[in-house]
Amino acid sequence: KKEYIDWVRLQGKGIGRAMKIGKDNILGFTQAVEEYLAHGSESGASMQERLKPFVEAINNLSDLTAKIIQDGAGRDIYRASVKVDGRKTAKEVIQALRAESPAIYTREYQANNGIIEFDIRSVNQEEMNKIVQRLQEIMDTKEK
Repeated sequence: KKEYIDWVRLQGKGIGRAMKIGKDNILGFTQAVEEYLAHGSESGASMQERLKPFVEAINNLSDLTAKIIQDGAGRDIYRASVKVDGRKTAKEVIQALRAESPAIYTREYQANNGIIEFDIRSVNQEEMNKIVQRLQEIMDTKEK
């Protein structure tokens, strides 16, 4: 019995405090659930439609070839897969995307294969246009 009482007393000395959920966490979670229930998540068909002009614009840039791909785990998530050919490597393009403000982050799991993936779930059309503009600036620079 004493052992259990000692364990309970330990909680008062800060063990586990870093993981304690506060009211702000609960309110944020509640809001997120309410929005999800009201609007749902974006469908794969909708993602593909939003990706079409983005992929077409990237395909008009030099040394880049883009296509729409489905998530590797088979989920109803679609992304733009961009193959980098020519003077620059995928890693150099990724680094240049991050270097400017605002920084553009990509999925870089296949960067060693010359492929960059763009996940559009959290960006709008205006932001996708900025990504294309930034890619054009990067690919048009003469230095490697």
